[in-house]
Amino acid sequence: FFFSSRRRHTRSLCAWISDVCSSDLKAGTEWEGPQRPDSRGTEAAPTLELTHPSELELAKQILRFSETLNATLADYKPNWLTGYLYDLAGKFSVFYDNCPVLQSAEPVKSSRLTLCRLTAYVMKQGLNLLGIDVIEQM
Repeated sequence: FFFSSRRRHTRSLCAWISDVCSSDLKAGTEWEGPQRPDSRGTEAAPTLELTHPSELELAKQILRFSETLNATLADYKPNWLTGYLYDLAGKFSVFYDNCPVLQSAEPVKSSRLTLCRLTAYVMKQGLNLLGIDVIEQM
């Protein structure tokens, strides 16, 4: 979409997304991305238990994706999207260092897995918009 060239430094981002997706494999689950409720609105949105400050910061950053995309498209500045993705990766790293995901008890475990999945989904969407292919598993 924005760029057709591939860059060498994106390999580490792709490996990072592969690691995030591997947490699903270890947890024995698969995820197709965020789901919208059906036309009757009967499907409930997942509930997040944000108990740690780094969880809250990561969730806030994920919510800024739409705003960042709109600004990027309106002003034709793909560097805003790359900056957002860089910040998202940084906030995820802090979250992952401070919050055990698979070792947590329910419902915190499910909430943290959802945050991991949403982060991977947003990273994948953002990188695809930049013309960067993302691998699912290493």
